[in-house]
Amino acid sequence: MSGELQTQLETGLTVVALIYDSDKTKLWTGSAFESISSVADANWADGAISCTEQQTSDSSGTGCYVGNWPSITTAGEYLVEYYDGAPSPGDRRVSIQLYDLRIDDILEDTGTTLLNLLAGTLDANVTQVSGVAVESTSGRIHAYKHDGTEIAAESTVGAISNTVRHKLVVPQPMEASTGTETYRIWLYLYDSSGNMEAPDSTPTLTAEQSDGTSLNAKLSSATNVSTGVYRWDYSVASTDEYQVIFRATITEGGVSNEVCATTTVVDSSGVAFGTSDRTKLEAIYNKLPSSSYLLGTSDAAGAMSLIVAGTINAAAIDADAITEAKISSGAISEIQNGLSTFDSASDKVTLADGAHGGSVATIELSDYTDFQGAAGGDVTVGGFTVDALKELAQTDTGLLLAASGSVAKLSQSDGYGVYGAGAIAYTVKVLKPDDSSPLQSCEVWVTSDEAGTTVVAGTLLTNSSGESTFMLDAGTYWFWRQHADYNFDTNPTQLTVS
Repeated sequence: MSGELQTQLETGLTVVALIYDSDKTKLWTGSAFESISSVADANWADGAISCTEQQTSDSSGTGCYVGNWPSITTAGEYLVEYYDGAPSPGDRRVSIQLYDLRIDDILEDTGTTLLNLLAGTLDANVTQVSGVAVESTSGRIHAYKHDGTEIAAESTVGAISNTVRHKLVVPQPMEASTGTETYRIWLYLYDSSGNMEAPDSTPTLTAEQSDGTSLNAKLSSATNVSTGVYRWDYSVASTDEYQVIFRATITEGGVSNEVCATTTVVDSSGVAFGTSDRTKLEAIYNKLPSSSYLLGTSDAAGAMSLIVAGTINAAAIDADAITEAKISSGAISEIQNGLSTFDSASDKVTLADGAHGGSVATIELSDYTDFQGAAGGDVTVGGFTVDALKELAQTDTGLLLAASGSVAKLSQSDGYGVYGAGAIAYTVKVLKPDDSSPLQSCEVWVTSDEAGTTVVAGTLLTNSSGESTFMLDAGTYWFWRQHADYNFDTNPTQLTVS
C-alpha cells in the first residue's frame, strides 16, 4: 500500500505522522502498538512516518503531504496525527486524519484471497465456499456456501471499502490575524485498488458549528482539480472563534457515502504573539529603572551595590525619614566620621565641605579630653567656655537631640547631667517595665502640673544606670517618662522635693 497518509498544510514543512489505535491508548512504535504509558520520551518518535510534499511540474510545493501506511494489518479505524518535525510528547500537532484500514487493503498487502478470508473469518460454520459472484453495475461482492446459501459478507466488506476510499483533509486549526483568511479543504477519492477515482457526480460539502448553525455561506463552490480530487475554499474572519464540522457527500457506483472532518477556528489575538504585542512589551521594558540603587546588586554574595554619588539628597528624602531612632549606632558613627575629621596632634576638628552649610572649616580645641566632656573638666573650645559660646551663638542647649560634639550637647555636659533652675539636686531612676533593669536613653522631664502643660526641668536622657538629675526647688512636681520601646503603667508620677 502507498499514499494512504495525506494532509494539506502550508508549503515547506517537514511533516511526519504518528499513528494511534482507535481509542488513542496505544502508539505505533515502528513494529507494533505499545501502551502510551510504556513508551519512553526518547522512543516517542520511533514509529514516525515521513510525508513528502507533492510538487508541480515546475517544482513548486503544493502543501499536500503524502506518506505510506506502515505494516499494520488489523482492519479498523486509526487516528493519524501530523507534526512539523520530529515530535516529542506534548508537542502541538498541525493536522489530524481518521483512517479506516480496509479489508481489501489487507488482502492486497498480504496476498490473501477473498475466498479464503470469507471461509476462514466471516463465518465459523463455513466449511466450503462454492463461489463468489460480483455485480457488474456496482462491483458488490456476494459469496455463497456449498448449499447455495449466501454468506453475509457483501454489506460488511462493502461498507468498509466505501468509507475508507474517501479522504477529507481540513487544516488544523484555522485563524485570521486581520481581516479575512482563506483556507482550502481537500477531498480525495480512490477505487478499491488505491487509484484516483471519479465519482458519479460532483461531491457536496457542508459546514456547520457544533450547535448545528450553518456555515455554508463561508464555503466556495467545488473545484475539480483532477480525477478524484476536489477542493473548496473556506473563509475565516479575525473575530471568528468556534468549532466547525465539514461533511462531504460522495456518490460512487450509485451508492452515497458521507465523510466528516472537524477543526477549530480560533481568535488569533488570543493565541498569536504579533508585532503590536512586541511593541507593547518593549515599551514596558524601556520603563524599567536604570539607576543602580533600583537595579539591585550584581555582587555574587548578594551584597547591595554602592550608592551612586548624589543619588540621596534633601530633595529625595521625605521629612523625618531619617531619625536617630531609625539608624543604628554604627551607621551614625560612619555618618559623623564622613562629616568631620579630628587631628589629635593639633587638637583640631575639620568639618567636611558643606557639612555645616558652608566651606571647609577647622575648629581648634584647647583640650580634646575636656572637649569630650570628661567629668570635672572645664569644657572649652579654642579658649572659649561653653557658656560663652552658648551666649554668643544664642544656642538652646536643652535640645534633646543635640548632635554629639555640638555646642548644645557640650552644654549638657555628657547629655545626662543636671538640668533645671532650682537649688536642690534631685536624682530620678527609670527601670525597664519588663525586667526592672536600668533603662538608658529614656526621655524624662518634670512639670509643675499633672496635666503636663508647664515643664520646669528637662527633657533629659537617662544614663547607663537609668538615672538623670534635675535641679529643683522644694515642692510637689510631676515626673514624666517616654521611651520608644516601652510603655509605663504610671505616667506621670508625683514627686516631692524637700
